[in-house]
Amino acid sequence: EEARATLETFAANAHRVLLFAASLGEIRVVVRHPDNVPSEEKAEKAAAAANAGSDSDDEAEDAKGGTPPSPGDLAFAAAVAAAANAGDAADAVLSGGEELLVDVRIASTSPRALPGNDKTTPRNIVDDKEWRRHTLTTLFGGGNSTRTAHAVTLRECAGNSPPVSDEWVVGAAMGVGKARDLALDRKNAHLMLLPLAAAAAHIRRDGAHVDPSAPPPPPAAARLAAAHAHASAASADGSARPPVVPRSGGGLCCPLPLDTDPAAAIFRRPSDDDPVAAALRRMPAVIMAHFALTRGGGRCLAPFVEPSPGAAVLIDLAGQTAAAARREWNRALCQCLAAAYSQMV
Repeated sequence: EEARATLETFAANAHRVLLFAASLGEIRVVVRHPDNVPSEEKAEKAAAAANAGSDSDDEAEDAKGGTPPSPGDLAFAAAVAAAANAGDAADAVLSGGEELLVDVRIASTSPRALPGNDKTTPRNIVDDKEWRRHTLTTLFGGGNSTRTAHAVTLRECAGNSPPVSDEWVVGAAMGVGKARDLALDRKNAHLMLLPLAAAAAHIRRDGAHVDPSAPPPPPAAARLAAAHAHASAASADGSARPPVVPRSGGGLCCPLPLDTDPAAAIFRRPSDDDPVAAALRRMPAVIMAHFALTRGGGRCLAPFVEPSPGAAVLIDLAGQTAAAARREWNRALCQCLAAAYSQMV
């Protein structure tokens, strides 16, 4: 159950991963239930085990279902395939015993022509090295950043639901302002800082315009929310723990989605009272940036502002220095985010 919950949460966030991925073209999550394997397949396994030599006894026992599957076997049986060009979504009908959690792929991309950046898109901007160059503009305090945007269409289906086509506008910026200076500073070379930020807004569903601030949920997220509602109604004591369903059209990725661990939601996070982090989560777009994170109790965003004077500080001087460096980087990266959001608009 725990492995399945993790896969369901990932499936609900798969579209957010695919929007900013540099090399993925498809994300497909399939769960196989060993108890529902067709009898024909069991017979084939038994026949293969009978001709396998010294290992026949063990394989025949597995084919008959004598060995109960472990959680590791379940996780291994869940196939998560990513391919750049994997065909259409007609193969969403699976054989017996298999359940499709999500199949989302990039159907098309339409890069926006930008002066001097016609070959750079949000998908390959991470390979761009122009922002590292020192020119006359940078010597006189100017910037040498890379900014680009394009439209991308995602085709997604989950379970037995019909596939939907969602069109997103994605803007990205790299090497803007102080974030560029911090990333190129030799003192920070060991940190391998990447001054990259992007924003994506959902604008159409099956050709019809949608409100970017309140778009319809993707099929995998809607399926996860419906499954939890059904489980809560069936539970007499209401003890079912709610999953973390991503907000439609929004969310925060660093660079993978945050707030995906149901257990971490129980604990108070350092950025819960941070006004900048709260504003980023409320924006009508999916935000992706290489922000600094803290590792206490899961992946959570490092604060942007200094703690209030009355707040208790339980870290040593070295920890305070590291926290100050994280705040400085997160603040500087907001300049890249502002540039990416303007490109998206």
